[in-house]
Amino acid sequence: MTNTTDNEAGGAPRLPEQLREFLSSFNSSWNPGYIGLFWVAVIPVYILWSVTATGGVARAVVMTLAALLFLAVSCLVSGAAGWKYGQKRPLTLRQSLRLFRARARSLFLAVLFTPLAVSVLLAVLSLGCLVALIPGVGKTLAVIWLVVAGLPLGAIVGCLLLLGVPAVFLMVPAAALDFPDPFDVASRAISYVRGRPLSFLVLLAFSVVRGLFAALLTAVFVFLVAATLLTVYRLSSFQFGWDCEAFREALSVWPLSSLSSLCSCCDALPGVDAARLPDASSTVDFPRALTFALDLVGCLVPASFLATLSSSSSRVYLYLRWRFDQEPPSALVRPDETFQWDE
Repeated sequence: MTNTTDNEAGGAPRLPEQLREFLSSFNSSWNPGYIGLFWVAVIPVYILWSVTATGGVARAVVMTLAALLFLAVSCLVSGAAGWKYGQKRPLTLRQSLRLFRARARSLFLAVLFTPLAVSVLLAVLSLGCLVALIPGVGKTLAVIWLVVAGLPLGAIVGCLLLLGVPAVFLMVPAAALDFPDPFDVASRAISYVRGRPLSFLVLLAFSVVRGLFAALLTAVFVFLVAATLLTVYRLSSFQFGWDCEAFREALSVWPLSSLSSLCSCCDALPGVDAARLPDASSTVDFPRALTFALDLVGCLVPASFLATLSSSSSRVYLYLRWRFDQEPPSALVRPDETFQWDE
Protein backbone atom coordinates (compact mmCIF):
# COMPACT_ATOMS: atom_id res chain seq x y z
CA MET A 1 0.00 0.00 0.00
CA THR A 2 1.39 3.36 -0.99
CA ASN A 3 2.21 5.79 1.79
CA THR A 4 -0.05 8.77 2.04
CA THR A 5 1.19 12.20 1.18
CA ASP A 6 1.22 15.09 3.59
CA ASN A 7 -2.06 16.35 2.15
CA GLU A 8 -3.66 12.94 2.54
CA ALA A 9 -2.38 12.65 6.10
CA GLY A 10 -4.18 15.88 6.94
CA GLY A 11 -7.56 14.43 6.02
CA ALA A 12 -9.92 14.67 3.07
CA PRO A 13 -10.52 18.09 1.52
CA ARG A 14 -13.84 19.83 1.94
CA LEU A 15 -16.48 19.54 -0.75
CA PRO A 16 -15.79 23.01 -2.31
CA GLU A 17 -12.11 22.12 -2.63
CA GLN A 18 -13.00 18.84 -4.27
CA LEU A 19 -15.31 20.62 -6.70
CA ARG A 20 -12.51 22.99 -7.69
CA GLU A 21 -10.30 19.97 -8.30
CA PHE A 22 -13.07 18.46 -10.40
CA LEU A 23 -13.18 21.55 -12.57
CA SER A 24 -9.41 21.74 -12.94
CA SER A 25 -9.01 18.05 -13.81
CA PHE A 26 -11.33 17.96 -16.83
CA ASN A 27 -8.51 17.07 -19.23
CA SER A 28 -7.68 13.91 -17.29
CA SER A 29 -11.31 12.75 -17.58
CA TRP A 30 -11.68 13.64 -21.26
CA ASN A 31 -9.07 11.03 -22.15
CA PRO A 32 -8.77 9.82 -25.77
CA GLY A 33 -7.91 6.32 -24.58
CA TYR A 34 -11.03 6.09 -22.42
CA ILE A 35 -13.17 7.51 -25.23
CA GLY A 36 -11.69 5.00 -27.66
CA LEU A 37 -12.66 2.07 -25.42
CA PHE A 38 -16.26 3.27 -25.21
CA TRP A 39 -16.31 4.07 -28.94
CA VAL A 40 -15.45 0.43 -29.71
CA ALA A 41 -18.33 -0.56 -27.42
CA VAL A 42 -20.87 1.95 -28.79
CA ILE A 43 -20.36 1.07 -32.48
CA PRO A 44 -21.69 -2.54 -32.36
CA VAL A 45 -24.57 -1.43 -30.14
CA TYR A 46 -25.47 1.30 -32.65
CA ILE A 47 -25.31 -1.15 -35.57
CA LEU A 48 -27.42 -3.77 -33.79
CA TRP A 49 -29.93 -1.11 -32.72
CA SER A 50 -30.20 0.15 -36.31
CA VAL A 51 -30.85 -3.25 -37.87
CA THR A 52 -33.35 -4.54 -35.29
CA ALA A 53 -37.05 -3.83 -35.52
CA THR A 54 -38.62 -1.21 -33.30
CA GLY A 55 -39.77 -2.72 -30.02
CA GLY A 56 -40.04 -6.41 -29.35
CA VAL A 57 -37.62 -8.95 -27.97
CA ALA A 58 -34.76 -8.01 -30.29
CA ARG A 59 -34.51 -4.48 -28.93
CA ALA A 60 -34.70 -5.80 -25.37
CA VAL A 61 -31.80 -8.17 -26.09
CA VAL A 62 -29.76 -5.34 -27.61
CA MET A 63 -30.43 -3.15 -24.57
CA THR A 64 -29.35 -5.94 -22.21
CA LEU A 65 -26.16 -6.60 -24.16
CA ALA A 66 -25.45 -2.86 -24.28
CA ALA A 67 -25.87 -2.54 -20.51
CA LEU A 68 -23.49 -5.45 -19.86
CA LEU A 69 -20.95 -4.17 -22.37
CA PHE A 70 -21.02 -0.60 -21.06
CA LEU A 71 -20.76 -1.89 -17.49
CA ALA A 72 -17.64 -3.88 -18.37
CA VAL A 73 -16.00 -0.95 -20.17
CA SER A 74 -16.96 1.36 -17.29
CA CYS A 75 -15.10 -0.97 -14.93
CA LEU A 76 -12.03 -0.81 -17.17
CA VAL A 77 -12.13 2.98 -17.41
CA SER A 78 -12.93 3.71 -13.77
CA GLY A 79 -10.23 1.27 -12.64
CA ALA A 80 -7.60 2.86 -14.88
CA ALA A 81 -8.67 6.39 -13.93
CA GLY A 82 -8.72 5.53 -10.22
CA TRP A 83 -5.24 4.03 -10.29
CA LYS A 84 -3.94 7.04 -12.20
CA TYR A 85 -5.51 9.42 -9.68
CA GLY A 86 -4.71 7.47 -6.50
CA GLN A 87 -1.42 5.75 -7.28
CA LYS A 88 -0.17 8.41 -9.74
CA ARG A 89 0.62 5.65 -12.23
CA PRO A 90 -1.34 5.03 -15.43
CA LEU A 91 -2.30 1.47 -16.23
CA THR A 92 -1.78 -0.06 -19.64
CA LEU A 93 -4.68 -1.73 -21.41
CA ARG A 94 -3.27 -5.15 -20.51
CA GLN A 95 -3.03 -4.19 -16.83
CA SER A 96 -6.56 -2.78 -16.89
CA LEU A 97 -7.84 -6.04 -18.39
CA ARG A 98 -6.02 -8.00 -15.69
CA LEU A 99 -7.67 -5.85 -13.03
CA PHE A 100 -11.07 -6.27 -14.69
CA ARG A 101 -10.75 -10.06 -14.83
CA ALA A 102 -10.06 -10.07 -11.10
CA ARG A 103 -13.14 -7.95 -10.33
CA ALA A 104 -15.69 -8.77 -13.06
CA ARG A 105 -17.61 -11.31 -11.01
CA SER A 106 -17.97 -9.02 -7.99
CA LEU A 107 -18.99 -6.10 -10.24
CA PHE A 108 -21.87 -7.85 -12.01
CA LEU A 109 -23.13 -9.52 -8.84
CA ALA A 110 -22.99 -6.25 -6.91
CA VAL A 111 -25.01 -4.44 -9.58
CA LEU A 112 -27.61 -7.21 -9.38
CA PHE A 113 -27.88 -6.84 -5.61
CA THR A 114 -30.63 -4.20 -5.63
CA PRO A 115 -32.91 -5.76 -8.30
CA LEU A 116 -32.51 -9.23 -6.77
CA ALA A 117 -33.24 -7.99 -3.25
CA VAL A 118 -36.29 -6.04 -4.45
CA SER A 119 -37.53 -9.06 -6.44
CA VAL A 120 -37.22 -11.36 -3.42
CA LEU A 121 -39.08 -8.95 -1.15
CA LEU A 122 -41.86 -8.42 -3.70
CA ALA A 123 -42.13 -12.19 -4.14
CA VAL A 124 -42.53 -12.62 -0.38
CA LEU A 125 -45.26 -9.96 -0.34
CA SER A 126 -47.05 -11.61 -3.26
CA LEU A 127 -46.90 -15.06 -1.70
CA GLY A 128 -48.32 -13.68 1.52
CA CYS A 129 -51.27 -12.28 -0.38
CA LEU A 130 -52.21 -15.80 -1.50
CA VAL A 131 -54.07 -16.15 1.81
CA ALA A 132 -56.79 -14.12 0.09
CA LEU A 133 -57.76 -17.37 -1.66
CA ILE A 134 -58.93 -18.87 1.62
CA PRO A 135 -62.73 -18.86 1.63
CA GLY A 136 -64.41 -16.56 4.10
CA VAL A 137 -61.50 -14.99 5.99
CA GLY A 138 -59.03 -14.79 3.09
CA LYS A 139 -59.43 -11.10 2.35
CA THR A 140 -59.18 -10.18 6.00
CA LEU A 141 -55.98 -12.20 6.40
CA ALA A 142 -54.53 -10.59 3.27
CA VAL A 143 -55.20 -7.11 4.68
CA ILE A 144 -53.61 -8.09 7.99
CA TRP A 145 -50.58 -9.46 6.10
CA LEU A 146 -50.18 -6.26 4.09
CA VAL A 147 -50.41 -4.09 7.22
CA VAL A 148 -48.20 -6.20 9.48
CA ALA A 149 -45.59 -7.41 6.99
CA GLY A 150 -46.27 -5.33 3.91
CA LEU A 151 -45.53 -1.94 5.44
CA PRO A 152 -42.03 -2.81 6.75
CA LEU A 153 -41.17 -4.82 3.65
CA GLY A 154 -42.44 -2.01 1.45
CA ALA A 155 -40.30 0.47 3.38
CA ILE A 156 -37.26 -1.74 2.80
CA VAL A 157 -38.04 -1.92 -0.92
CA GLY A 158 -38.36 1.85 -1.06
CA CYS A 159 -35.02 2.33 0.72
CA LEU A 160 -33.31 -0.15 -1.58
CA LEU A 161 -34.59 1.65 -4.66
CA LEU A 162 -33.84 5.09 -3.25
CA LEU A 163 -30.27 4.22 -2.25
CA GLY A 164 -29.39 1.21 -4.38
CA VAL A 165 -30.17 2.62 -7.82
CA PRO A 166 -27.95 5.74 -7.54
CA ALA A 167 -25.33 3.66 -5.70
CA VAL A 168 -24.64 1.80 -8.97
CA PHE A 169 -22.60 4.87 -9.92
CA LEU A 170 -20.26 4.01 -7.02
CA MET A 171 -20.41 0.23 -7.33
CA VAL A 172 -18.40 0.23 -10.55
CA PRO A 173 -15.34 2.03 -9.11
CA ALA A 174 -15.79 0.21 -5.78
CA ALA A 175 -15.45 -3.13 -7.56
CA ALA A 176 -12.61 -1.92 -9.78
CA LEU A 177 -10.58 -0.31 -7.00
CA ASP A 178 -11.40 -2.05 -3.74
CA PHE A 179 -13.35 -5.21 -3.11
CA PRO A 180 -13.47 -8.63 -4.75
CA ASP A 181 -16.56 -9.50 -2.69
CA PRO A 182 -19.85 -8.39 -4.32
CA PHE A 183 -21.67 -7.84 -1.02
CA ASP A 184 -18.87 -5.57 0.21
CA VAL A 185 -19.05 -3.62 -3.05
CA ALA A 186 -22.81 -3.10 -2.80
CA SER A 187 -22.88 -2.37 0.93
CA ARG A 188 -20.06 0.18 0.78
CA ALA A 189 -21.55 2.00 -2.20
CA ILE A 190 -24.99 2.15 -0.57
CA SER A 191 -23.52 3.28 2.76
CA TYR A 192 -21.73 6.19 1.05
CA VAL A 193 -24.96 7.34 -0.60
CA ARG A 194 -26.77 7.07 2.73
CA GLY A 195 -23.97 8.61 4.83
CA ARG A 196 -23.01 11.47 2.49
CA PRO A 197 -26.13 12.14 0.41
CA LEU A 198 -25.47 15.83 -0.26
CA SER A 199 -21.83 15.31 -1.24
CA PHE A 200 -22.81 12.38 -3.44
CA LEU A 201 -25.59 14.28 -5.24
CA VAL A 202 -23.42 17.36 -5.81
CA LEU A 203 -20.51 15.31 -7.13
CA LEU A 204 -22.86 13.20 -9.26
CA ALA A 205 -24.34 16.36 -10.77
CA PHE A 206 -20.85 17.72 -11.49
CA SER A 207 -19.90 14.42 -13.10
CA VAL A 208 -22.95 14.48 -15.36
CA VAL A 209 -22.27 18.11 -16.31
CA ARG A 210 -18.65 17.22 -17.13
CA GLY A 211 -19.88 14.35 -19.26
CA LEU A 212 -22.35 16.56 -21.11
CA PHE A 213 -19.69 19.19 -21.70
CA ALA A 214 -17.33 16.54 -23.07
CA ALA A 215 -20.14 15.26 -25.31
CA LEU A 216 -20.80 18.81 -26.54
CA LEU A 217 -17.14 19.35 -27.46
CA THR A 218 -17.09 16.00 -29.23
CA ALA A 219 -20.33 16.86 -31.06
CA VAL A 220 -18.73 20.05 -32.39
CA PHE A 221 -15.73 18.00 -33.55
CA VAL A 222 -17.99 15.45 -35.27
CA PHE A 223 -19.98 18.21 -36.98
CA LEU A 224 -16.81 19.88 -38.30
CA VAL A 225 -15.47 16.56 -39.62
CA ALA A 226 -18.81 15.69 -41.25
CA ALA A 227 -19.28 19.14 -42.77
CA THR A 228 -15.74 19.14 -44.15
CA LEU A 229 -16.04 15.71 -45.77
CA LEU A 230 -19.49 16.40 -47.20
CA THR A 231 -18.40 19.75 -48.59
CA VAL A 232 -15.38 18.14 -50.24
CA TYR A 233 -17.68 15.54 -51.77
CA ARG A 234 -19.94 18.28 -53.16
CA LEU A 235 -16.98 20.06 -54.71
CA SER A 236 -15.64 16.82 -56.18
CA SER A 237 -19.10 16.30 -57.75
CA PHE A 238 -18.97 19.82 -59.25
CA GLN A 239 -21.87 20.99 -57.11
CA PHE A 240 -21.02 24.67 -56.66
CA GLY A 241 -23.05 27.56 -55.34
CA TRP A 242 -24.36 28.77 -52.00
CA ASP A 243 -26.52 26.38 -50.05
CA CYS A 244 -26.52 24.68 -46.66
CA GLU A 245 -27.08 21.11 -47.81
CA ALA A 246 -23.67 19.89 -46.64
CA PHE A 247 -24.33 21.42 -43.23
CA ARG A 248 -27.86 19.99 -43.14
CA GLU A 249 -26.46 16.56 -43.90
CA ALA A 250 -23.74 17.02 -41.27
CA LEU A 251 -26.39 17.85 -38.69
CA SER A 252 -28.29 14.71 -39.66
CA VAL A 253 -25.36 12.55 -38.60
CA TRP A 254 -26.27 10.47 -35.57
CA PRO A 255 -26.59 11.68 -32.83
CA LEU A 256 -26.60 15.24 -34.17
CA SER A 257 -29.90 14.72 -35.96
CA SER A 258 -31.80 16.28 -33.07
CA LEU A 259 -29.97 19.52 -33.88
CA SER A 260 -30.98 19.53 -37.53
CA SER A 261 -33.59 22.19 -36.85
CA LEU A 262 -30.75 24.63 -36.24
CA CYS A 263 -30.09 24.63 -39.95
CA SER A 264 -33.15 26.83 -40.36
CA CYS A 265 -31.09 29.68 -38.98
CA CYS A 266 -29.29 29.75 -42.34
CA ASP A 267 -32.33 31.55 -43.73
CA ALA A 268 -31.64 34.43 -41.35
CA LEU A 269 -27.99 34.93 -42.39
CA PRO A 270 -27.28 38.52 -43.48
CA GLY A 271 -27.26 38.94 -47.24
CA VAL A 272 -28.83 35.54 -47.95
CA ASP A 273 -32.07 35.44 -49.91
CA ALA A 274 -34.10 32.54 -48.54
CA ALA A 275 -35.94 32.22 -51.84
CA ARG A 276 -32.65 31.45 -53.63
CA LEU A 277 -31.66 28.67 -51.27
CA PRO A 278 -32.20 25.36 -53.10
CA ASP A 279 -34.67 22.89 -51.71
CA ALA A 280 -33.12 19.90 -49.94
CA SER A 281 -34.78 17.50 -52.39
CA SER A 282 -33.00 19.10 -55.36
CA THR A 283 -29.47 18.91 -54.01
CA VAL A 284 -26.80 16.27 -54.39
CA ASP A 285 -27.48 12.78 -53.11
CA PHE A 286 -24.72 11.86 -50.68
CA PRO A 287 -23.60 8.19 -50.76
CA ARG A 288 -25.07 6.04 -48.03
CA ALA A 289 -21.63 4.58 -47.33
CA LEU A 290 -20.30 8.05 -46.53
CA THR A 291 -23.18 8.99 -44.25
CA PHE A 292 -22.98 5.62 -42.49
CA ALA A 293 -19.26 6.13 -41.88
CA LEU A 294 -20.05 9.55 -40.44
CA ASP A 295 -22.68 7.95 -38.19
CA LEU A 296 -19.94 5.71 -36.81
CA VAL A 297 -17.84 8.81 -36.18
CA GLY A 298 -20.88 10.25 -34.42
CA CYS A 299 -20.67 7.36 -31.96
CA LEU A 300 -17.82 9.34 -30.41
CA VAL A 301 -20.40 11.66 -28.83
CA PRO A 302 -22.03 9.13 -26.45
CA ALA A 303 -18.62 7.48 -26.02
CA SER A 304 -17.12 10.71 -24.71
CA PHE A 305 -20.03 11.20 -22.31
CA LEU A 306 -19.76 7.67 -20.91
CA ALA A 307 -15.95 7.82 -20.70
CA THR A 308 -15.97 11.11 -18.82
CA LEU A 309 -18.72 9.91 -16.50
CA SER A 310 -16.90 6.64 -15.76
CA SER A 311 -13.57 8.30 -15.07
CA SER A 312 -15.31 10.86 -12.85
CA SER A 313 -16.99 8.07 -10.87
CA SER A 314 -13.62 6.85 -9.63
CA ARG A 315 -12.80 10.30 -8.25
CA VAL A 316 -16.21 10.56 -6.61
CA TYR A 317 -15.83 7.14 -5.00
CA LEU A 318 -12.30 7.77 -3.75
CA TYR A 319 -13.29 11.14 -2.32
CA LEU A 320 -16.34 9.73 -0.50
CA ARG A 321 -14.25 6.84 0.80
CA TRP A 322 -11.70 9.35 2.04
CA ARG A 323 -14.36 11.40 3.80
CA PHE A 324 -16.34 8.45 5.14
CA ASP A 325 -13.67 5.87 6.04
CA GLN A 326 -10.55 8.05 6.22
CA GLU A 327 -8.85 5.94 3.54
CA PRO A 328 -6.79 8.15 1.19
CA PRO A 329 -6.94 7.70 -2.59
CA SER A 330 -3.50 6.06 -2.59
CA ALA A 331 -4.82 3.11 -0.53
CA LEU A 332 -6.01 1.02 -3.45
CA VAL A 333 -4.46 -2.40 -2.83
CA ARG A 334 -5.70 -4.41 0.14
CA PRO A 335 -3.05 -6.03 2.38
CA ASP A 336 -4.18 -9.53 1.35
CA GLU A 337 -4.29 -8.76 -2.37
CA THR A 338 -1.46 -8.19 -4.83
CA PHE A 339 -1.34 -7.84 -8.60
CA GLN A 340 1.62 -9.09 -10.58
CA TRP A 341 1.50 -6.49 -13.33
CA ASP A 342 4.58 -7.76 -15.16
CA GLU A 343 3.52 -11.40 -15.55
